[in-house]
Amino acid sequence: MAFIIGRGQANGLLATRLDELRVTLSDAPDLDAAANIAATGWPTLGTNRGYRQWRRAAAEVTRLMTVSGHVLDAVSRQVEIMRMESFTDVDAGDQAAVQVMNLHQTKGRESDAIVAVFRPNDYYGSDSEPFESASRLLYVVLTRARQRVTLLLPNDPHQLVAPFTTLWGR
Repeated sequence: MAFIIGRGQANGLLATRLDELRVTLSDAPDLDAAANIAATGWPTLGTNRGYRQWRRAAAEVTRLMTVSGHVLDAVSRQVEIMRMESFTDVDAGDQAAVQVMNLHQTKGRESDAIVAVFRPNDYYGSDSEPFESASRLLYVVLTRARQRVTLLLPNDPHQLVAPFTTLWGR
């Protein structure tokens, strides 16, 4: 549904309701009013799915506006950061066939296979070599798989995961 809305490909009643919401947002007198309209707008779309995510996003935007002093550029930057972070913090439930989680969320879980993605700008803690706490966390992550571990490393990996490049070559 997000792809349909984002691409402007909605049809029928949903398209009409989305257009009405866009007009209402455009007519808002200020950023606070627009945020309030957006936060309360989900029920006007007439769909049962996605309400929990909409509420969560509305709460985050409200918090971001408070923190950023209601400056649209600052809110936009924070939303982009949150969007990127959301790719590693998906709430699909413990029963989903594929689960996306950050490193800390893997504790106490087990799966047939894991794919660990290490991005160049990830934070690995403040300790230095031998990275005691980060190494323990890495051990937990790597031992969650019953059968297969796949590591995706950036071209210039952090020193914690850089030794993995020597196992397979580049």
